Amino acid sequence: MKKYFKARRQKPAPPIVPAADSSQAQGSSSNIASKADHPSKAPSFPDGIKVLYNCPDATVDICFVHGLTGDREGTWTAHGQAIAWPETLLPPKLPKARILTYGYDAYVVRKSVASENRLIDHATNLLTDLTTNRAECNLSI
Repeated sequence: MKKYFKARRQKPAPPIVPAADSSQAQGSSSNIASKADHPSKAPSFPDGIKVLYNCPDATVDICFVHGLTGDREGTWTAHGQAIAWPETLLPPKLPKARILTYGYDAYVVRKSVASENRLIDHATNLLTDLTTNRAECNLSI
C-alpha cells in the first residue's frame, strides 16, 4: 500500500509566469519572454506533515489542515505568539493523541503564482503524507 501512495504523490504544478509587458506577446516570437529570461519567484510555503506533538503510543492522530491562502503554521498561531495553539493547548488534554498540521500550496488568489492542483490532488497528497508519516513512525496504518 505504501508503494501505491508514494506513486500517487502529486507535486504542485509549476507557476505560470506572465510576460513582463502584455504588449510583448503581440510581437514576434523573439519578443515573448521565456521562463529562462524571467525565472519564477514562487512563494515558499511549508508543505507536508509537521508533527506538533508526538506520542509514541498514540491512539489517534489529529491533523489540522488550513484553508485557502493559509499555511500550516501561521493559520494556527495567534498574532504575537511563537507557538501554534494546538501545540500548547491540546497535549495536556489529549495525551494519547499525536497532534499534526498539514500544509499545501493554497495560493489561489495571487496574480502571477497560483496553485493549479485540484482538490482531489490535495486530498491525495494529504492521505499519502499521513500514511507515509505513520509508516515512518512505525504506527499502524
